[in-house]
Amino acid sequence: MRQAMKLLRETNDTIADIAFQVGYQTQGKFSSAFQSIVKTSPREYRKIQGIAPSDSFSKTL
Repeated sequence: MRQAMKLLRETNDTIADIAFQVGYQTQGKFSSAFQSIVKTSPREYRKIQGIAPSDSFSKTL
């Protein structure tokens, strides 16, 4: 899960791609496991860390 957290913070990869990279076959199973361990959803974790999917585009303008 630490690797997933790092990828969420440091990349713009989709949550589905990150789920696959860390060994989950579906985004749903990954999200459930992430929520159980980290106590927040992967999307919310990324938002809290200041890396929302749309941020990468708006910061380049």
